[in-house]
Amino acid sequence: MLLPRLESRHRHPVSEWSCARAVRDGITVLDEEIDILAFDGTRRTIRHSAIPLRSRDGTVLGTIAVNHDITGEKAGKRALADALRCAEDANATRAQLVAAMAHDLLQPLLGARLNLSLVLSDLPEKLAAPVRTAIGSLLSAEQMVEILMDDASLDSTTAKVRPAPVDLAEIIAHVCDEAEAVAAVRGLRLRCRAPRSVVVDTDQVLVLRLVRNLVSNAIRYTQRGTVMIFLRIRAGRPVVEVWDTGPGFQPGQLERYLADGDTSSWTPARGMGIGLRTVFRLARALSVELDARSIPGKGTRFHITFPHPADDAGSQPARLSA
Repeated sequence: MLLPRLESRHRHPVSEWSCARAVRDGITVLDEEIDILAFDGTRRTIRHSAIPLRSRDGTVLGTIAVNHDITGEKAGKRALADALRCAEDANATRAQLVAAMAHDLLQPLLGARLNLSLVLSDLPEKLAAPVRTAIGSLLSAEQMVEILMDDASLDSTTAKVRPAPVDLAEIIAHVCDEAEAVAAVRGLRLRCRAPRSVVVDTDQVLVLRLVRNLVSNAIRYTQRGTVMIFLRIRAGRPVVEVWDTGPGFQPGQLERYLADGDTSSWTPARGMGIGLRTVFRLARALSVELDARSIPGKGTRFHITFPHPADDAGSQPARLSA
């Protein structure tokens, strides 16, 4: 029986002690906490328990009592809670700062790329080639800044998953339209296939970021060949696949991160940048299954498996605005 917490600045009368109640009332007192004023003038927190000892006929003969001073333990818990609150506040502030800086960086990059695009058509081929390369570099820089913004938003305490009907085919089409120019500048083939509308209940913005980051990472680290984006149905569940012919991963490297989902000690190397770190975090936030297969020197395939499509035929997916 857990009794109410007692608190007093005076010495508790004997009748309130757990052992006294155990003898008088025949009850078992477990882990009762009381704040007391000790004889040395300090405030202490005591956790005590008492069990009545009974004769064969049930008469209470005495009690077994255990008292434990948990003042230090309680103080440690309060200090830990305060430290966690401070860390959360600092993390939220850092995330807001990174997002604001990334947004400010994005504007001049976008302006420079648009200005170069305007003059590109009037340039002779000898000058157009390096300008196209510069445009591609600016596009890659823009994508990296957007990835930083995505990662910062996941650090924010205000980041929440907002499920709603989402058409995965529209997500694929949108990402392909965005990636087409970057892939062309890098000399890569971009293949996209989403044969029909598939509506699932998920967060539209986070899913768009997840697919966008996978495609962006594939294009960034693929030197030649093809990047492919597919939407399939396997065992009744929608699967978004992103394939590339990039450098791939060393055996066991990718599987280790997929297994534990912990990228806190991740040191980015070629093919393993912050974009892929964000992919793991987005997949965990969305509670979708993320799987991958990679062969060094040949490429990588990522599979994002969603829950079964929405059953409500009348549900209309939100229009893509991100």
